Amino acid sequence: MSEVAKESDAQFTKGIAADSLNPLNYIGLGMVILLEKNDTSAADVYFNKAESILPKKKSRSTLKKMYKR
Repeated sequence: MSEVAKESDAQFTKGIAADSLNPLNYIGLGMVILLEKNDTSAADVYFNKAESILPKKKSRSTLKKMYKR
């Protein structure tokens, strides 16, 4: 399990280096920490980073105002 976690960590880290705006790489790093160490605090750092990258949902009224221009 440790060997697989190290390889996964390396791959997700390479993914971040290649595309730092892809949230799946941060989610992967968080999952590796959860599986390997069961440390939710450390994993949440990566999950929060992934969430911050995702586009925010806009309300319908905001979208209507944007497209009325």
